[in-house]
Amino acid sequence: MLPHFILLPLALLLGAVSAASPSSPDNTTPAVTFEPGKSVSDCKDSTFSQETNPFGSPLVKECQVIVKNIAGGGTWSVETVTGSFHQLVQFGTCAFGVQVKSASAFVHIGNQDIMDVITTSIGRFAEGGRIAATGTMPCQSGAVWDSVYWSIYPDGS
Repeated sequence: MLPHFILLPLALLLGAVSAASPSSPDNTTPAVTFEPGKSVSDCKDSTFSQETNPFGSPLVKECQVIVKNIAGGGTWSVETVTGSFHQLVQFGTCAFGVQVKSASAFVHIGNQDIMDVITTSIGRFAEGGRIAATGTMPCQSGAVWDSVYWSIYPDGS
């Protein structure tokens, strides 16, 4: 039986969808896969911590573009074994990434989770048109929930 989604190296997926959405999945390692689909919440309530500074934080308007561009749905599956940090989406100065170390192979993060975290962070912490924040949220990893560290940060590319 075939899986319900296709695992492709993200570099191939990025090439296939980047023209349609500038904030498409932005990690070029095979440690992250993206499954297009309906709007998904794979995580529970998050904690939030303000990281905004007036000079180096991402622009709110560019983070809002990410929210708009991923509103169509999808889930990111992120490897957890190495504990590496993975950028999932970016637009302009704004990037969103996650890190998790777990015995599970992958953790799942839905588009709605990313949208909620960015929107809530903007509402709580935006200053001078800029935003940066971090937090943790439990996300599905098979039959268990793993704690995922997330960050809204300035894109370095």
